Amino acid sequence: DRYIASLNNFFGACASLKKYTECESLVEEIQKIPASTSLEGEARIFCITLSMQISLYSYLGNYDKTLAVIEKDRIKYRQYKDLISEPVYYMTLYRMGIMYMINKEYSKALDCLNEVISDAGLLRQDTQTHSRIVSLIIHFEINNIDILPYLIRSAYRWLSKKERLYKFEKRILSFM
Repeated sequence: DRYIASLNNFFGACASLKKYTECESLVEEIQKIPASTSLEGEARIFCITLSMQISLYSYLGNYDKTLAVIEKDRIKYRQYKDLISEPVYYMTLYRMGIMYMINKEYSKALDCLNEVISDAGLLRQDTQTHSRIVSLIIHFEINNIDILPYLIRSAYRWLSKKERLYKFEKRILSFM
């Protein structure tokens, strides 16, 4: 357990230093770890690996490969929802939503982001804020003009209540 956590932390450090070859080696190393005897252990390794791959391929700008990994594993990922920590689950789901948006798969992006927005009680507020803003941008992008005013008001109320209404957020909301 500590070994996996150490590899995950080392991955973050390597990614910050842009040592992507080492990041790839770490993903491979975690994938080689034998499946745990518990379903929770199996879920943890699977989710950490998926999150690392999404991050790595995003850093490399290989969005096609990122999307292929997500498509291959997203159903299995959602099956593990109750077996992993809430923040880890929703952070990875947020990353999936961003990748779908980048690849113009707006419906799938909204599915992911709406789940984050509606369920993520323990998720960091900055990620919840970004989820709401990106969701608004997607609705704007797909010309969902009918519900956009409601979504803008809802986002504005949430951002105000959480004291997350900064200059950037105000500009995005006023633009829409």
